[in-house]
Amino acid sequence: MTAKPWPFFAWSFVAFVLFYGPLTFSAAYAPGWLLAGTWQLTIVAGVLLAPLFFITVETKNGKQQVRQRIPLPSLMISLVILAGVVLIQIPHAQSVTAKTFAFGTLPVLVAAFA
Repeated sequence: MTAKPWPFFAWSFVAFVLFYGPLTFSAAYAPGWLLAGTWQLTIVAGVLLAPLFFITVETKNGKQQVRQRIPLPSLMISLVILAGVVLIQIPHAQSVTAKTFAFGTLPVLVAAFA
């Protein structure tokens, strides 16, 4: 950490400011069922982040870095799971105000992608 402090601070910012902060903010303003249901967005977020990562592929010319693609079968399965969670939560959603819904879902969305 002392030899290269900037990567440590950058990933600490992601972990605490972009992940933990919004998650705890959401927990303070929204009911637990809304937070738990919205957290299922991490399944979809993980699949959508695939193009940010590279894999090393062995070719005739040597090793080459290749950007990953979004796995469509995994995305479809993730969307089915997410749709099921939304269907389960529809009866509860009628008792939530727009402010509570926004404070409960938007910070979790930020944390899911972090």
